[in-house]
Amino acid sequence: MTDTITVTVRDRTAEPGWGSGLLRVCTRKVEISISCAHCGGRRGIPKPTYQHEDGITYWVDTWTNPCGHVDHYASVLAEALVLAAARGTALPPTTTH
Repeated sequence: MTDTITVTVRDRTAEPGWGSGLLRVCTRKVEISISCAHCGGRRGIPKPTYQHEDGITYWVDTWTNPCGHVDHYASVLAEALVLAAARGTALPPTTTH
């Protein structure tokens, strides 16, 4: 059994700022712990979810943790960065939509 899961999340830090032209949504596929960052319980099962914003359709993973704690994408990206650094790797590149 693996101790990590791979999820696709929106990475707003990689997107151009508001007012800089057309919206370009960036998503990133990252690896995170299977355990909730708050209580250590098992995370929910990721499911692809289509999102639509300003004429752009893209998909990200969403999940509901059985413990009730919510994983915000910014926190998920921070966790993925720590995990990648511990392994001596970088985060994978973003996908622009």
